[in-house]
Amino acid sequence: MQKPDQVRRELSAAASRGALHHALLLTGEGDLSETARYAAAAYECKSPGEKPCLRCEHCRKVMGDIHPDVRFVRDEEHRFLSLELVREIRSDAYIIPNEGQRKVYVFEDCSRLDGRAQNILLKVVEEGPPYAAFLFLAESASALLPTLRSRCVELRVSTAAKPTEPSALAEEFCRLAGEDKRQLIAF
Repeated sequence: MQKPDQVRRELSAAASRGALHHALLLTGEGDLSETARYAAAAYECKSPGEKPCLRCEHCRKVMGDIHPDVRFVRDEEHRFLSLELVREIRSDAYIIPNEGQRKVYVFEDCSRLDGRAQNILLKVVEEGPPYAAFLFLAESASALLPTLRSRCVELRVSTAAKPTEPSALAEEFCRLAGEDKRQLIAF
């Protein structure tokens, strides 16, 4: 697993070379949305240099969640993404982008994509238009069917929380736990 900043450097290098794969699977525990947003900015960035520049209009729109060609696929009404929504995404992928270079679809929680939905997406991920890009976010790559997973480049992101300094109260509790149980009960 790589730290988020290492993954971002990898995404930036690939985007700057024009070699950013059209289907990415970001795996790891925790919130992968910021890494996905960074990847979406890399797809949309119009900077002639390093991508994403995070300064151009497209980058700012992606980072502000207002870019018309970047869509975070959500369905709060259902446990799994509805097949109707997935079919709509598949059809929408064939419509040229509004103002960006690509249409980017971010599936924030692949555990909400059942087998039928993944099979609906398979053809567009495999043979879709060159301007469509897909970001799949999951704790584990096993959330995707092998057929869909094989069309993606997996990036493992370590998003574990940084250890914090123990508080004085926690230290006192641990000291008492190792000593007299009566003092611990009184604590």
